[in-house]
This record gives sequence, structure tokens and C-alpha cells, in this order.
Amino acid sequence: MARQTPAEKYRAHNAEMQLALKLGCTPIEARHELNRRASRKRIAELQSKLDATRNRLRHQRDPDDPRGKPWMMQD
Repeated sequence: MARQTPAEKYRAHNAEMQLALKLGCTPIEARHELNRRASRKRIAELQSKLDATRNRLRHQRDPDDPRGKPWMMQD
């Protein structure tokens, strides 16, 4: 993993301080909250991709495909 540039470090610190002032907590607690929010956002994005794939695959079945029918109806 690459090191943070000074600009990225200062931006992260500024975001932590702004959130700490807004929530009335310490900067470390604000950092943890920012990490939780970023994690929730990543999880939501992945879940939406999984749901879209699941729906797309389910609806793309060919109704005349014998593999989707019970064994007695495949002839």
C-alpha cells in the first residue's frame, strides 16, 4: 500500500477535525466514524452489484431451455 502524500494526510485530518467538532467527540472517535461510514458505503456498493447480477442472471433464462424444466418434461 502506498504512503499518503502530505496533502492527503492533511485532508484526512481536516475531515476528522470537522466531524469531531460537528459530533462533539475526539478526533480519534471521528476517524473511527469516518472509517465506519466508508466501510458501509463500500459494502452497499458491493451488495448492489451482487443484487444486480443475481437479478440479471435470473431473468435471462430461456423459457425453451430444457435444463430449467423437471426431468419428466425435458423430452
